[in-house]
Amino acid sequence: MNIPLCAFVIVALRQGRELAFISRRFDKLMGNLSYPIYLVHAPVAWLLLYLCDLTNIPIKGPSLMTFVVFVIPTVVAAWLMSVLVEKPMEKLRTHIKTYL
Repeated sequence: MNIPLCAFVIVALRQGRELAFISRRFDKLMGNLSYPIYLVHAPVAWLLLYLCDLTNIPIKGPSLMTFVVFVIPTVVAAWLMSVLVEKPMEKLRTHIKTYL
């Protein structure tokens, strides 16, 4: 499923068309969160696996529920990282650059 979906997106974007099912706002948000998601996905996954093991909640391979349970906290953690770390650091960086 993943390969055909990726192929569809690549072909559509290559032809210069917009994807009707993805809004510009959502696309921009996911683009802005892509690096924070990359940074937090492994620690979030390890934490969730640890919590599942601690509470005896079984993880039974790939499923839609497992995907949702892992993706939502990952996106939330990435958003928090963006809001609480990245944006304040960018303001500080800009402030320092104006005085140098």
